[in-house]
Amino acid sequence: MSKTAHALLIFAVLCAGAATAATAPRKEELSQLRNRIEALQKRLSAAEGARTEATDALRDSEHAISESNRSLRDLAVKQREIQSKLNDLQQQGRRAGSDIQSQQRMLSQQLYQQYLGNQPDAVKLLLNREDPNQIARDLHYLTYLARLRADLIRGLRTNIKQLDSLAQETRQQSNELAAVQAEQQAQREKLERDKLARRDVLHKVSRQIESQRREISTLQRDEQRLAKLVEQIGQVIARSRADAPRNERVPDGSTDGKAFADL
Repeated sequence: MSKTAHALLIFAVLCAGAATAATAPRKEELSQLRNRIEALQKRLSAAEGARTEATDALRDSEHAISESNRSLRDLAVKQREIQSKLNDLQQQGRRAGSDIQSQQRMLSQQLYQQYLGNQPDAVKLLLNREDPNQIARDLHYLTYLARLRADLIRGLRTNIKQLDSLAQETRQQSNELAAVQAEQQAQREKLERDKLARRDVLHKVSRQIESQRREISTLQRDEQRLAKLVEQIGQVIARSRADAPRNERVPDGSTDGKAFADL
C-alpha cells in the first residue's frame, strides 16, 4: 500500500469515528426531545378535555342564571299583582271606614235631634199631634230609619273585618313571596359567582393550551432540525466508509520486521 492510500485510509477512519462519536449524543438528544413532545401532547390532550368540560360548565351556569332571571321576573310580576291587590283592599277599607263614620254621625245627629228637642220625641208627638195614626207613622218611620242606619253600620263593620282579613292574608302572601324572592336572588348571586369562577378556569385552561401548543410547535421544529442533522451525520459516515481505500493485499512474510509506517 502506498503512503498516500495509507494516509487516506487513516483520514477516513478518523472522519468516520468522529462522525460516529457525534451521532450518538445527537440521537440521544433526539430521543429525549421526542419523548418530551409526546408527553406534552398527552398533557395538551388532557387540557383540551378540561377546556371542553369548563366550557360545558360555563354554559350550564349561564343557562341556570337565565332561568333564575326568568323566575325572578315572574316573582316580581306576582309581587306587583299582590301589592296592587293589597292597595285596593286598603282603599276599600278606608272607604268603608269613612262610610261608617259618616253613617255614625248621621245616626248620632238623628238621635240627638230626636231625643234632645230638635225633632219631637214620642211624648211630644203624642201631645202636639191630634192624629194618633200620624203619630204612629212618624214614630215608625223614625224607628225604621234608626234601625236602617244601625244595620248599615253593622254591615260596614262586617265588611271592614272581611277587608282586614283579606288584607292580612294578602300581606302574608306578599311576605312569603318576598322571602322567595330573597332566596332566589341569593341563589342567582351564587350562580353569578360560580359563573365567574368557571370563566376564570376556562381562560386559564385556554391560556395553558395555547402555551403548550407553542411549546410543542417549537420542539417539533427543533426535532426536525436535529433529525436532519442526525441524517446528515449518517450520510457523512456512509460516504466516509464508501470513500475509504480497500487493502486487498494478502499478508505474507515479505513485510516481516518492517515498521507499520513503512508498509
